[in-house]
Amino acid sequence: MCQQGKSFAAIGRELNRSKSCIKRIIDRYNETNSYKDRPRPGRPRISTAKDERNLVRLVKKNRTQPSHVLANQWKLSNGKTVSSSLVRTTAEKYNKDCIIKRTKQGSGLIGKWCCMSYYGLGIHCIFDGRLNATGYIEILNNNLIESMWKLRNNQPFIFQQDNAPCHRAKKVVEWFADQKIACLKWPANSPDLNCIENLWSWLDKELAKVGPQ
Repeated sequence: MCQQGKSFAAIGRELNRSKSCIKRIIDRYNETNSYKDRPRPGRPRISTAKDERNLVRLVKKNRTQPSHVLANQWKLSNGKTVSSSLVRTTAEKYNKDCIIKRTKQGSGLIGKWCCMSYYGLGIHCIFDGRLNATGYIEILNNNLIESMWKLRNNQPFIFQQDNAPCHRAKKVVEWFADQKIACLKWPANSPDLNCIENLWSWLDKELAKVGPQ
């Protein structure tokens, strides 16, 4: 059509394409003698169609696994690296099939208590079952008091904890008052403000690397 002397606009009307689209295709042909797209910049794809099918099967089989865990499993299977965002899109973040139900104090099978300060980590302990006020006071007696000496040489300090039910129990509040330990008032559902959450996050990632059951 172009060789017949037709304008870009006339060709576009016949082919139901815009004038700019026709011009771009003709210019590309004149420059490269081909209608194919030019090579695009950026890193070339390293995965094959088979790799991507395997990735889809892996994700569908393990809907509740974190994306970084799935990425590690896929890398172990073929030696190729994939980003977490490719494994699971942002749109899937709150998909009910991808969410594991949680309860306060975990699943109730096993728990870990630890404290920390600017001066380092205090004593930590592992407990079985759901933690109630009596069990929490026992942990405080056996671990917090000794941690006070270790971290602060028994100097005054302010203790911060979240609003878990066992933390707010009457007998626990009385225990802190008897020990003359000041507790920092804490807004509800604010784990992002709690510095020890960074420690738990690191611990979760380390455990995920070894694939705990």
